[in-house]
Amino acid sequence: MTRRKSCGVSVLDLDRSVRAGPGWWDDAVHYNEVEQVVRELVTAAADEKRHRFGAETVVRLTTGGDLADAAEAEFDGDMEPQVLWALEALEHWASFLVDRGPEFVVQLAIRSLEAVDHEVSAPLDDFLASAEMAAEFDRIGRRLRQNTATTSKKPSWKVARLFTPARPASTG
Repeated sequence: MTRRKSCGVSVLDLDRSVRAGPGWWDDAVHYNEVEQVVRELVTAAADEKRHRFGAETVVRLTTGGDLADAAEAEFDGDMEPQVLWALEALEHWASFLVDRGPEFVVQLAIRSLEAVDHEVSAPLDDFLASAEMAAEFDRIGRRLRQNTATTSKKPSWKVARLFTPARPASTG
């Protein structure tokens, strides 16, 4: 059984200030599960939340010193992922602004996960194993999650599984 480090505020209960503590994930989480949950979160989010999240994510993917260095390398013929992510982020954002399709925001969230993955090389079969990947996944969830007090829509089992603290293991 793989145990995880706590990495933020539970998006299912925004009133709690901390998760259940170290080891709140019981199982390894495959990349496909993470992508599906991100897709569900974006699709279920209100347009205003999608807009705010998309804008924040575009800024994250298109700023920073690494991007300037990567763009400089492009002139030498090297393909740097940071430049590709920035260009894709701008393309997805422009498309979202035109027709408000949630799929464009899904793609922004995935690019954001890929940017972190580029730094920490997360394994596909245990995608949230590193604290950095888990923190980015939590950031996405916090930004997109509906306030559960004002919505009647229940999260899917996958969303609930990934954002519900595990019960502490018995010691005796």
